[in-house]
Amino acid sequence: MRKHIEALFKRVSKHFAENDDAVVFQPGTVEMSVWKACEEDITKSTTRCAKLVTQCYADTGLGIEYSLADIEATFKKHRMGS
Repeated sequence: MRKHIEALFKRVSKHFAENDDAVVFQPGTVEMSVWKACEEDITKSTTRCAKLVTQCYADTGLGIEYSLADIEATFKKHRMGS
């Protein structure tokens, strides 16, 4: 998941960057709003997926390979002032 979030960061950064120096999203910018929306969407999808896996495969002990904490940590890496 970390690699996918890193790729998402590159796409968002490339879309909004006026120059090649965009490394971290600043608070109060459109980029930060988009980044937070991406985090919320992935968190919501992960929560739903984990719930479905638990419901459908409770007897097998299967689960997703990453946690919400992993997602939060990866997104936080690209936020300034958080």
